[in-house]
Amino acid sequence: MKKLFIAVLSMATLASCFQSEFAVDQAIDFNTYVGSTTKAIDPSIDNDNITDYSFFVWGTTQQTGGPLVPIFEKEEVSYSAGEWNYDVNNTKYWIAGNKYNFAAVVNGEVKTLANGLPKTIDYTADGVTDLLYARSTADIVAKASGNDKVGFTFSHLLSKAVFTFTNTSLNNVDNLYVVENIQISGLGTKATYDIATGWGASTYDPAYVVNFGNIVETATNTGAPAVAVSNVARQSNYERLLIPGTHTIKITCTIKLYLNGSYDPEHPDVNRGQLINYEKEFPVTLAPRTAYNFALSAGLNEEIDFKVNKVNDWKVGGNL
Repeated sequence: MKKLFIAVLSMATLASCFQSEFAVDQAIDFNTYVGSTTKAIDPSIDNDNITDYSFFVWGTTQQTGGPLVPIFEKEEVSYSAGEWNYDVNNTKYWIAGNKYNFAAVVNGEVKTLANGLPKTIDYTADGVTDLLYARSTADIVAKASGNDKVGFTFSHLLSKAVFTFTNTSLNNVDNLYVVENIQISGLGTKATYDIATGWGASTYDPAYVVNFGNIVETATNTGAPAVAVSNVARQSNYERLLIPGTHTIKITCTIKLYLNGSYDPEHPDVNRGQLINYEKEFPVTLAPRTAYNFALSAGLNEEIDFKVNKVNDWKVGGNL
C-alpha cells in the first residue's frame, strides 16, 4: 500500500503588470504597444493582439482662466490600414496655449466622470474579457506646431490566474497523475473600479464558475485533453481574468492516479489507481495588475517495502 499526499494549494505572483504605449498628433491620432504571454491560453490584451481591439477616449481642453471644455467623450478608436483612427467627422485639433488632458478605457463601462475624464468603471466578469485604463500626461500645453502624439500607458485593472500541477511522487515516472476539469467558484461577478481609490466590493453569483480546463501538455483554444503528469510540471489549458479583492473561493478538480507508467486516454480505466474529486475552500486576496499561479501538487510518498530479518532456527525436539 502507498500513501497519497495532496499539497495545499498555494499562490505565487507570476508578474506584476503589463503596460501599453499609445500615442496621438496635430489632428489628434493614436498608436499602441503592450506585452508577454505564457504557455496556457492567455485571454488578456498584449502587444500582439491590441490591434484587434478598440479603446475609448475622453479628453478635455482649457484656456488659461477659461472653463473646462470636453472635446472627446467615449470616442471609439480602432486600428485599420496600419494606424489608429477615430471618426473623421469628429477630428479635433490642437489650440496653441490650451491645456489638454486625456484618458482611455478598453472594455468596461464608464459610470461617472470627474473633470471630464473617467472616474468609475463598471465591470462584469466572464473570465476572458480584459479591462485596461490609461491616463495621459497631465496638463499637456499645446504648441502652435510640432505637437507630440498623446502618450497613453495602459494598465491592466484585473487579476490573472493559471494553475500548475507537480507530481511529487518518489517514483514520478511510474506513478502518473491526470488532472481534469479545474474550476473556481466564489469569485466576484460584478464590481466598480474607482480611478482614485481602486476596486469596490464585488457582487457574487453562486452559479458563476470559472473553468481553467485540464492540466495539459500543449494548450489549445478549444481545450486540450488532459496529459499524464510524470516528472515535468504542467499548466492548465487556460489562464483566466478575475476581479481583484478578497474572495472566499472553492477550487475543484478531478485527480486520477495511474500506476506502472501507463495511461491510455482511450481506455482511462486501465491501470487507474485512486480517483479523487478534489475540493478546497479558502479566502484569497487578489491584487490588480497581478498574475497568480495556483500551484497544485500530489504524490505517492513513502512506499511500503519488505525485508527478511532472519529465519529462526528449528527447535530441537529430541528422539521419537
